[in-house]
Amino acid sequence: MRKHGMAAGALTVFIHTNRFNNEPQYGNAATFELANATDTTDELLAWALKGLGRIYRHGFRYKKVGVTLLNLKLAERLTVRLFGQADFERAQRVMRAMDEINRRLGRDTIRFGIVNPAGRWQTKALRRSRRYTTSLKEVLHVK
Repeated sequence: MRKHGMAAGALTVFIHTNRFNNEPQYGNAATFELANATDTTDELLAWALKGLGRIYRHGFRYKKVGVTLLNLKLAERLTVRLFGQADFERAQRVMRAMDEINRRLGRDTIRFGIVNPAGRWQTKALRRSRRYTTSLKEVLHVK
């Protein structure tokens, strides 16, 4: 998002179980309209964790949890905050420094500890379709 110069004005957190299992089912979502649009990971993480705390219920086997950023706007047009502007500007400088380190040394060289700390999780691609429109190596050749 920061790479494209955008900031989020709202955020939705969602969670759900596997609807194809014969186990108890649960799904929910929480949406927050942010008082001030932001592009800082720490602020977005805080809101995401707050949302997860509201919708999480113990005793379910969850299949998916996610965060969707909404009301995207150009970061250069963010309005000045009435309270906490200095803290926000400091957080933006920290984000720029983290982005630069990751650009130079590789993705996830530096990150927030709560963000995939062990680096073990990856999306399943078992039923992923081929990328015919974006990868020439995967285009079918007919003889």
